[in-house]
Amino acid sequence: MQAWLKAKLTDPMPRTHFYFITATLWLCSIQSFAQQAPQTPEQTPATPVVCPAVAKPPTSTEVQEATAKARDHGLLWRLRKDGRDLYLFGTMHVGKLDWIFPGPQLSKALRVSDAVALELDLQEPSVQKAFKTAMDDMAPLRVDAALQARLDRQADIACLPREALAATPPLFQALSYLLLAARDAGLDQGYAQEHMLTAFAKKAGKPIISLETPAIQIRAVAGTGANAGQKLLEETLAELEQHKVVPLMLRLADAWANNRLDLLESYEEWCECINSEEDRIQLHRIIFDRNPHLADRITAEHAAGKQVFAAVGTLHMIGQQGLPKLLASRGFDVELLVGQR
Repeated sequence: MQAWLKAKLTDPMPRTHFYFITATLWLCSIQSFAQQAPQTPEQTPATPVVCPAVAKPPTSTEVQEATAKARDHGLLWRLRKDGRDLYLFGTMHVGKLDWIFPGPQLSKALRVSDAVALELDLQEPSVQKAFKTAMDDMAPLRVDAALQARLDRQADIACLPREALAATPPLFQALSYLLLAARDAGLDQGYAQEHMLTAFAKKAGKPIISLETPAIQIRAVAGTGANAGQKLLEETLAELEQHKVVPLMLRLADAWANNRLDLLESYEEWCECINSEEDRIQLHRIIFDRNPHLADRITAEHAAGKQVFAAVGTLHMIGQQGLPKLLASRGFDVELLVGQR
């Protein structure tokens, strides 16, 4: 698999693209710069900022070394129904360079699958167009001078020009900065699993299936009405300002990288993010309430005769409402291939 991965990583990254990240409670869609844009002198912040390292293509030597020592990260299940296998992979939407080189179990599952199913095919033009439509339909939020100053400060910290995300709704600007903060822990969206999976599918000529729509994901994140979005905007900025984001991201990513299903199953106990019933409702709206639809879509693709490799954010895999349990209830035999219970 080295050739297609090397080709992907040495291609210039697109200037803008959509991504998804599980960070604290939120799985959010964002539009952000893949390459760092320099600040103009007028935008230089009063307080000096040290810009984090940005994902860059590896050298040929790095590719060879990473391929040679690649091991399986994340969570992987094999499911069987009607004489065909289905693979279910729990992903992280940020990562490190070593993590995008698939280990032996993941490589085998990808090779024998007919199609790759993602939450969304983020390179599909119709999906990008649907994102714009869904964002345009969001209820407008109140952004006064003080709130704008807080957003500008986060742009400075992220080493982006303040106007870089001006066309993006304020809530998703804040969530973009939350994603970019992961770079302080060495986690970068440029090394997300979705990059690797998309590159593999395109190189292998396998179709990419979108399991959801942008409207579903934006509604899950932003809720309904302006009040929910306003509250999440201000909470997100507060989390960033209080430096609570990176430690939780790092712990979540470490559990994923080390196949710690047991630790991920107890996420609500250690994330320090469920402080009220309202928090619990929000978590369910963003993660678990989407799972029945995801399970139905995966089941339908399998019933159509495909051997599918389905990759979804790792928090969708945990608990009684997780995808492995839901698919078992739909008649699949479920076997954990990669993961510690």
